[in-house]
Amino acid sequence: MSYGRKSKSGNKRRRPRFMLNKGAIWAIIIMGVVIFLLVLFVPRRDWCDTRSGAMELNTDISCAIIRDEQVISVEKYDHITYCVREGASVAPGDRIAYILKWGYSDDMLYSLLEIQAEIYEAQMAQMSGVYDTKLMELEDSITLVESELRDTMMLGTEGEILDIQLRLSELLTQRSDYLRQNVYATEELSNLYEEESLRQAQIEQWQSSIVSTVGGRVSFYLDGYESAINASKLEIISYDIVKKAINGASLTNATVESSRQLYRIVNDQVWYCAFTTRADKSFRLIEGEQYAIRFEGYSDEVFKGVAHAPKISGEYVINILEFNTDIGDFMNIRSLGANIQMAASGVITELDTVFVDEDGQAYVTLKSDEPSDGAVKIPVTVVCVDEEMCLIKPTDPTLSIYPGQTLEKPSTNNFSLLIDLIKEIF
Repeated sequence: MSYGRKSKSGNKRRRPRFMLNKGAIWAIIIMGVVIFLLVLFVPRRDWCDTRSGAMELNTDISCAIIRDEQVISVEKYDHITYCVREGASVAPGDRIAYILKWGYSDDMLYSLLEIQAEIYEAQMAQMSGVYDTKLMELEDSITLVESELRDTMMLGTEGEILDIQLRLSELLTQRSDYLRQNVYATEELSNLYEEESLRQAQIEQWQSSIVSTVGGRVSFYLDGYESAINASKLEIISYDIVKKAINGASLTNATVESSRQLYRIVNDQVWYCAFTTRADKSFRLIEGEQYAIRFEGYSDEVFKGVAHAPKISGEYVINILEFNTDIGDFMNIRSLGANIQMAASGVITELDTVFVDEDGQAYVTLKSDEPSDGAVKIPVTVVCVDEEMCLIKPTDPTLSIYPGQTLEKPSTNNFSLLIDLIKEIF
């Protein structure tokens, strides 16, 4: 029998402890991470409603000028004399130049020039002491052009030199004709005239005329692109050749060694400009639409061009505008910068609702009112575009897109939204 004090806890039950083992803890952590990642990264579909409105295309481009032109080449020759100036308008049948074929000797020309010099001296001897205003004007003009030719021979282009040589030749011919008409033909002069005719006939045996077969304007400036990029090649034009032309890269002309390019005939009423855009981007010109364009250096003049159908070339699109107006200075320009504009009204949507398929066709995905129909893809043309919005119209005229319809945007997730939020904050 014990008389001691009972313990206070002697009659109480111990509660069992609930303890998680390490495996369960890790399982909970992993499940939490998975749920977090699913919430953060699982894509979700976003949508955008279209609206009606107006937009203006206004973008800067670098472009290549393309012309309707023909390059004229001839077999090798010893000497050429041009009969028209740079930029002159010619008709079919007009003589552009004459050449002296191989086998011709320069001695023939030198002997002719010697006789003509003797004729001039004999004529001027008879004019000694005579004040002739017309003759003095011709002499002054010849002196000025000869001086201009000497300066241009040092720094000028081949086209500029040819133009001055032609002017000088015209003046010398005018002086010769004037003296023959106004100076008495002595026996000495008559004999010299006869000798001149004989030597001219000798040279003409080696002479061949170059006659224009089409109308247009003549140019002696050649950059190597005339045969590679012209109006007849628009259907097979490539991105590489357009880019080279825009960048001013040299292009070796694959011409036969036995021939030489003389000049080109340019249609001065039809010409083009071409520029490129990426095929994976939605913007490109719309066939048949008219655009306003200002070229660098010619900003005071607005040119109206009509778009050809865009041409896919690899990863790029070639856009071409046709102009039906006088070519002006663009006859001798290959590439330059420009600004292109066009105003339009219609259906406007966010730019990222326009997708581009592997064939380069832009399209939008229209949310159907009937759940069973799902989403409908509609090929579209982007008429105008800016940094965030664009104006679109269906490529197929039998289809329609109306204001208030819902278009699909690229899939997003909460992670990307979080990153965007962080960027905005910081």
